[in-house]
Amino acid sequence: MCSLKRNLLLLLCLVLLFVASKIPVTAQDNLDDLRTEFRSGKYLTVLQPLLQYRDSATGGANFEVDYMIGITLCHRSEFKAKGCDYLRGMRQTYPRPRLDGRVVNLSQVIVSYCGPDPVSTNPDETDASAEVSGKVDSAGSRSAQNPKDIRDGIKRNLSLSEEVNVDRPGRDYRDFDLGGPRFELCRDACANDSDCKAFTYVKPSYQAANARCWLKSGAPKPAPSDCCISGVK
Repeated sequence: MCSLKRNLLLLLCLVLLFVASKIPVTAQDNLDDLRTEFRSGKYLTVLQPLLQYRDSATGGANFEVDYMIGITLCHRSEFKAKGCDYLRGMRQTYPRPRLDGRVVNLSQVIVSYCGPDPVSTNPDETDASAEVSGKVDSAGSRSAQNPKDIRDGIKRNLSLSEEVNVDRPGRDYRDFDLGGPRFELCRDACANDSDCKAFTYVKPSYQAANARCWLKSGAPKPAPSDCCISGVK
């Protein structure tokens, strides 16, 4: 009798495990995973799934998700300026935000990551103006970019591959000098141009004193070269 009960109990456990494996992952499960990855400081890997979650049907406007996106962008040197814009824009949507039950002073966070606020150096004044008029990041400051436009632009950038020490000669339709030795400038130019299918960034001193960017109407064959960093959409 005891042996039969043990067998029945084992069978029941196996059935429960099988049923559990078939239960779909919920949006909350996804958010919990993203939260864990963010708090572990995995900013290189968490950004893309955060953006996908935010713009999914189950995501939507959520202070915690937007906050994680903004902070993650600030931790990525190539996206820091966008991260600052994103955090500033959040003050209009979330005038009195809370995270884990605690009030978050967004103005203080922005100063910590981005330096003095371009609108006001008084955190209380900035928060008040955000709550009353929603005009923060407009009058008296440079034009703020729409948060969705920021997310879309970052997703386009992330969709471009990065090929270090690779040239892709040919199919050029536009080339220009860059303001600094940063391949991200070339990558962003391609990401924001619908005609661009690939790019090649040429390091300083290889073709000219300055770094140079080549935008391409197609994806030519890759060729190994220390001169360049290329990418394909």
